[in-house]
Amino acid sequence: MAGEQLGAWAIFPARKQGPAVLVLPNWNAKWHGQVALCHWLQRMGISAMKMSLPYHDRRMAKGHERADQLVGPNIGLTLAANRQAVKDARACLTWLEQQGYTRLGILGTSIGSSVGYITLVHDKRVRAGGFFTFSTYFADVVSKGMTTNHVWEALRHEVSVDELREFWAPVSPMPYVERGMGANRNTFMVYGKYDPTFLPELTHEMLGALRNSGAEPRTLSFPWGTIRWSWHRSVTSPAGGCSLTFWKRWRNSNWWNWRRERGEAAYRQVFSRNRLTRIQCNTRIVL
Repeated sequence: MAGEQLGAWAIFPARKQGPAVLVLPNWNAKWHGQVALCHWLQRMGISAMKMSLPYHDRRMAKGHERADQLVGPNIGLTLAANRQAVKDARACLTWLEQQGYTRLGILGTSIGSSVGYITLVHDKRVRAGGFFTFSTYFADVVSKGMTTNHVWEALRHEVSVDELREFWAPVSPMPYVERGMGANRNTFMVYGKYDPTFLPELTHEMLGALRNSGAEPRTLSFPWGTIRWSWHRSVTSPAGGCSLTFWKRWRNSNWWNWRRERGEAAYRQVFSRNRLTRIQCNTRIVL
């Protein structure tokens, strides 16, 4: 069933009530980029709502082909645009709640993970979160990442990394993690061991801070760089397969309770395009 397109977002209803997931795309994602993911969730009986980020798609500034206002050398505009993204995400959750969806989740990729995590820690309605590629501070990714190198080059002679980290702290996940706001939240985090944008050392720092603050995120790593490509391929990709496993179990609370009582880890075999890959998925935490 095609999604019902309404301005800057689209809804893919699986049922009139029950679970629903808000999908937040990566930076400069195209409008059709994560439609396949929404259809996967829909086929599992989970309604999906795909939100367009500020300065993307129909929200793009006239004459622009990229969303450089969301991540750019204009420090104030970047701050305002990401704050707007969090407000938009919460507005979408409110709309879903008004439509009768009572079990809400959020799934973000790249900058969508940052927006999604900040939304999760500020909104108790979000009962589960899946985040694909994530890091500590907004400034760390901009100053060290390959895909944001051009942004840092425009800033490096005007501001230090420490100053930029402070300026962009409100739209960074780490300050909220350090305050313990991510504790007791059901999260699933996926990352590439050689990601040139969300560097592994920053990812591990984020995971360490989460655990030190009392959070117990389920994690999954892959021996490659970025994983964003997986959403444009089939459900049999490793990242796609494990994500679907997570959301299926979130949907089926009885199954989750049974697995938690058994206290065991499940091994799932999922096919990549070229080989069979064995992936360990921790299934101990339940909503």
